[in-house]
Amino acid sequence: DADADIRLARRLQRDTKERGRTFEEVIAQYQKTVRPMHEEWVEPSKKVADLIVHSNGHSMVVAVDMLTNHLRCKANISA
Repeated sequence: DADADIRLARRLQRDTKERGRTFEEVIAQYQKTVRPMHEEWVEPSKKVADLIVHSNGHSMVVAVDMLTNHLRCKANISA
C-alpha cells in the first residue's frame, strides 16, 4: 500500500518514461479509471486482508522480510 500521491507520482514517472504517454493522458486515465477502481476494490479489501505492506518509499527489503515472517507464522515455520 502507498499513499495516493505516491501512487500517482510513480504512475506518472513510469507511464511517461516507459510507455511514452503524456502527462495529460496519465492524469486522465488516473482520474477516470485508476482512482475510482482503487476506491471501489482495493480499499474495501484492506478490511479483510491478512497483511498490508506499506511502500511509501521504504526499502523493499523491509516489505519482503515482513511478508516472509507473516508466511512463516501462517505455516508455523521457524526462522
